[in-house]
Amino acid sequence: MKMKASVLSLKNLFIKDKALISAFFAALTGVLTGALIYGFKLNNTNNPLFDLFISFNTDFTGKSQAEIFSGIAISVLVYFLALFLSGTSFTGKYLCIFATFFKMLGIGAFISFLYVKYGLKGLEYVLLVFFPGKTILFFSSLFMTKNSFDMSNKVKNGIYEKGSSTDFIKTYYLRSMIILFVFLLSAVVDFVTIKVFSPLFDFLIL
Repeated sequence: MKMKASVLSLKNLFIKDKALISAFFAALTGVLTGALIYGFKLNNTNNPLFDLFISFNTDFTGKSQAEIFSGIAISVLVYFLALFLSGTSFTGKYLCIFATFFKMLGIGAFISFLYVKYGLKGLEYVLLVFFPGKTILFFSSLFMTKNSFDMSNKVKNGIYEKGSSTDFIKTYYLRSMIILFVFLLSAVVDFVTIKVFSPLFDFLIL
């Protein structure tokens, strides 16, 4: 009974929360847009950003475990920091939405690239190596984007005025730190799946 109530509560949160809806729309649109860019071969000219992202997620030759994990962790931390800082500015609700869209754009393009170039073998790579960690990142990014969105609204509405309560600032930091832990968890899962499953795939390195 309690589980059913929790599921209904989470469902209502997604339906009624505009910030969460915006975050989900940005993330989903980013993934789909990235997938379409490669799926319909709109990248006729070389795009160094996409090339770098793809190389980063497939080229592990000669890299130590520390180098692989630090690369993944830094990528996650930079994204988290962009969302966190967005929450402290007046225009942050737009910046965090853009940051999430851009992050998911790269993920969508990478998935489409693997399918277009390697077919079913590419999808196997996505499911075994890429999907577990990025699924955690996808959902945690929704809540961090919402967190930044809400905080930015409070800043815009003049919450920082003299004499106002600062409890919301503590709440923002606390929520951010909890979500940061989940972000880092996604990096750990990425690292584990790369070490366990990537040797099964012999992709051509860009």
